[in-house]
Amino acid sequence: MDERNQILTAYLWIRQ
Repeated sequence: MDERNQILTAYLWIRQ
């Protein structure tokens, strides 16, 4: 689930 977490982090980071 590390890959998914990375995608979610990037998504939230971009949403910032």
